[in-house]
Amino acid sequence: MSNLTSFVAEAFKDHLKYLSVEVNIGGSIYYALPAEAEIAPDLDLGGVSDQADGAIILEKASIIIMPKVGSRIIIDGELQRIYTIKKSVGNPLVVIEYMGVTER
Repeated sequence: MSNLTSFVAEAFKDHLKYLSVEVNIGGSIYYALPAEAEIAPDLDLGGVSDQADGAIILEKASIIIMPKVGSRIIIDGELQRIYTIKKSVGNPLVVIEYMGVTER
């Protein structure tokens, strides 16, 4: 792990002490940092596509099984659907953007 990667992982853990949300992914409980979703609507055929309602930041190494886009997660007791998952090589964190679930 590089110095920068170590710094990012340590800073993430320090922030969790002060601000975190409980996330249930596939029955496993994690603590994540709340974040703002990227606000850049995509233009689709027939109009603008849906946008994410919010985002969470998790430590990539702590996730037992990486969820899939479209799967349901529970954030602080509220059911949400994963909109996007943003991760990159060398970054110890993953950002999951979500949107509310409409029950049908």
